[in-house]
Amino acid sequence: MERTEPQGSVPLLPDFPYRFGRDGRLCHVDTREPFVFGYRRGDALGTQQRHRVLGRYITQHVYDVLHEEYGLRQVSLPPGGSDLRGQNLLLVSPKALESQGNLMVLIQDRGTVRCGQWSWKVIAREGLERGSQIPYVRRALAEAWEVLLMNPNAGGSPEDHVSLVWNLLLSRCAAKNIAVVAHGYGGGSRDWLKANAKKWVLSCKPLNRPVGSLKADCPQLSAGTQCHEAAPATCMDPLFRFFAKAVKAKPATVPFDIITRSKSRGRLSQGTAAAVPGKP
Repeated sequence: MERTEPQGSVPLLPDFPYRFGRDGRLCHVDTREPFVFGYRRGDALGTQQRHRVLGRYITQHVYDVLHEEYGLRQVSLPPGGSDLRGQNLLLVSPKALESQGNLMVLIQDRGTVRCGQWSWKVIAREGLERGSQIPYVRRALAEAWEVLLMNPNAGGSPEDHVSLVWNLLLSRCAAKNIAVVAHGYGGGSRDWLKANAKKWVLSCKPLNRPVGSLKADCPQLSAGTQCHEAAPATCMDPLFRFFAKAVKAKPATVPFDIITRSKSRGRLSQGTAAAVPGKP
């Protein structure tokens, strides 16, 4: 896989003392102690640079695992484009755009989180199984889903990236059902979401218990945690059960009011959306 991300002028330090073990945890190469975030008083710039190096190392490792172990490939936008800076690159399974089955789309929260991650901080503290999208990719592929991993934080605005992916790829793909897992920041048609979505929110209630809210735009369930960054990992099982049930159900009768390029051509894309998590 060509290393187009991470980008920037900060090199990976040759003495960076941490590596991922076989269990997906970040440990010191000599002591095997788990990674601990360190802050030096009076050295804010140095701390920031170390975190940038850490983030870039995590990003490249996640890319490598997704490519080498799960066969995901890079797609540039527009398709066939020559942008190798990572700003319009995303990851897809080999038959994601051609398969007539089910397609799962993963969208991380906004900020410094890169493609294939839910939270680089959780990856550093608790490992790939908790903070990356790798468990979702593994399970989706095992259940015969194709996957597409968006990259909304690499350059430009997240809104522009998602719109570009929808108009150039998702609206034209062959998938019968498109399921979207969006962590944190998101949006869409409220009427359509009420009929087609569930939202797992931060809560002290047990996992998957109903969480009421007067502002809810769709049914809300407990994510089983009060940590925003850990929510994708904790609610993965009920989320997959929700998708499995949704793709077997009859098509929703509520119209999808978001105008897209595919709809303007007479095709209405149907699927299921889940927002993970939101705040009640």
